[in-house]
Amino acid sequence: LLQTREPRHITLVAITGDRGLCGGYNANIIKRTEQRFAELKAAGHELSLITIGRKVDVYFRNRKYPIVNSFIGLNQVPNAAEANEIAQVLLAEFIGGGTDRVELIFTKFINLVSTNPVYQTLLPLDPQGIAKPDDEIFRLTSKEGSLSVERSSSANTQPKLQSDIVFEQSPSELLDSLLPLYLQNQILRSLQEASASELASRMTAMNNASDNAKALAKSLTLDYNKARQAAITQEILEVVGGASAMA
Repeated sequence: LLQTREPRHITLVAITGDRGLCGGYNANIIKRTEQRFAELKAAGHELSLITIGRKVDVYFRNRKYPIVNSFIGLNQVPNAAEANEIAQVLLAEFIGGGTDRVELIFTKFINLVSTNPVYQTLLPLDPQGIAKPDDEIFRLTSKEGSLSVERSSSANTQPKLQSDIVFEQSPSELLDSLLPLYLQNQILRSLQEASASELASRMTAMNNASDNAKALAKSLTLDYNKARQAAITQEILEVVGGASAMA
């Protein structure tokens, strides 16, 4: 998972929801995925897609994009079992040599009124020189005697571990156990942020729809009252005109 190789084949993983009525949430991820796909294809890379969510899967499947796997109908509250299933597929693709790079495109939750579609390099865990400026690269590091996760967009500048440290297991065995769990954790975090962003976007969209409906009802009521008043006025004028003619 730490092996850096020439990125001939790249897998894009896009996360949307299964339902609509959430503003531009799904459309923003689809647009970002199309843009990234076009950029990498123009650079001469082979590409494939893994879709998470019905909206992105239907969109790209109808347009004959190379989808190698899809995950539909996930729980509204993402869980570790679903993240592990996705992680196992990505691990098999990367370790088996089916892909040289895995990029995740999802919506980052900022607050209830603000979300942001972002890129994240999942595999390998070191830069390859083709990352986007807003790409998030996460790394396991040792800090003050404990493991921590840092995010950056440049190479790892943490000092190497001292050579006199003795592990109960070899470092390679520890990494073999930790890195798959780390990858699963990053996928779960991305699913959770995407789900929170979807719910926030849906809440905002429904609130805007309610406000628009109230404004439309008020406008129609005013138009109805104007038309009704005009009809009453016309009837009065006809009665007065008829009475005047008879007189």
